[in-house]
Amino acid sequence: RMRETFETIESKVDSMKKKIKKLLYERDEAGNKATAIIETHHLIIQRVTDENDQLKEELWSLERRNQDLLNQKDEYCCMVEKCTCREIEMDEMNETSLQSNTQPDRLKRTPSISFSRRSLFNRRQSSQGSCRGSDHAVDWDSDGYLY
Repeated sequence: RMRETFETIESKVDSMKKKIKKLLYERDEAGNKATAIIETHHLIIQRVTDENDQLKEELWSLERRNQDLLNQKDEYCCMVEKCTCREIEMDEMNETSLQSNTQPDRLKRTPSISFSRRSLFNRRQSSQGSCRGSDHAVDWDSDGYLY
């Protein structure tokens, strides 16, 4: 009878060892899958970060190119209108000072350090291009582009 009990116990131990071995294998597989998922996650984050940085650089480059084109447009407009941007800036400053002298003190604005968008080759054009003392009329669209 002891022998039977011993064999039964030995059989249960063998069965438990097999279950433990199977559970250890499943644990290792789950760990490997988790590691692969984490590595994939890190790769995706790195790829998205790199792409974001590249898009930021492209955006900066496009903004810089846009600014260069606006400067070229304004230089061309000054040549077409036969005036200088400095003259336009001086005219704007004179108009501002005339307006401030006619307004009551409570309505006067404090002078701003920043220049207008039209200043120094970075100005927007009115709907009809004009330069003080110029006989040349230049047509502009609503966005300030020559047509």
